[in-house]
Amino acid sequence: MRESAWEMDAVEGRKVDTQCLPALYHRPSDFQLAFPIRNQTSPSVLHGLGLVRGALGSEVAVRRVFSLALNDNGGESADEEALAHALGERDGECRLHCCGPRRADQEGGRERNHSEIRKLLPKGKGIKFDLLTRRDASLLMSEVNSEPRGKLAWLCPCDLFAQTFGEDAEHLL
Repeated sequence: MRESAWEMDAVEGRKVDTQCLPALYHRPSDFQLAFPIRNQTSPSVLHGLGLVRGALGSEVAVRRVFSLALNDNGGESADEEALAHALGERDGECRLHCCGPRRADQEGGRERNHSEIRKLLPKGKGIKFDLLTRRDASLLMSEVNSEPRGKLAWLCPCDLFAQTFGEDAEHLL
């Protein structure tokens, strides 16, 4: 089940930037979603996830797409209950798993895939994250998700994601 999970983490810019990019990484397809948020706090992350939920359009679609999510224990995930609810978790379910402290091995795919973002936005260099708009993030992720990958039989992450989730993927693309 963990192999089909989404991994969540924030991609940070310069030390002086308050804005960051929470990234949602879908392991099987290497597909990533990212959106700028005002600061690295739980309310900002929840606002960003609200945009994702709005794009999907229904609770049923949210539950289809986000069957399992892995998250670290950073400050942006402090409201674990609200975060789980935003991902479609209902009472008695466990759709959100918070990884153990200093256990990067539990969600290592996102760290490797962040390198794709860093090719275009090197850490501490280039564009200030505080200047990024949703449109900028959309263009960035379009570039990242359109690059064919050997481990995906030379498919692009966006193509594999679309094959996996059909109409739901179209709403997020």
